[in-house]
Amino acid sequence: MQRGSDLGSCLSWSTWQVGSRTQWNPVSQLDIGVDVLYSKLNTEFSGSNSTRLIGFFAPGKQFGLSISDQDVWSVMFRVQRNFWP
Repeated sequence: MQRGSDLGSCLSWSTWQVGSRTQWNPVSQLDIGVDVLYSKLNTEFSGSNSTRLIGFFAPGKQFGLSISDQDVWSVMFRVQRNFWP
């Protein structure tokens, strides 16, 4: 388990996102869409070694909240029918 003084470099981080949205209107008042978003979190704790903030230990296992680089893909599919003009 890391000590609080070791977490000072955790304050250096960056994040970025890129995404796209496509919408199709096959008939009047009907929308079909797909949103795709990629998010990236860069921390000072890159690689396979991550820092545990809250740790619970068992023989051979370690549980807790970790800080490391993260990649997230998000996809949303939407169908919307409008009944009110």
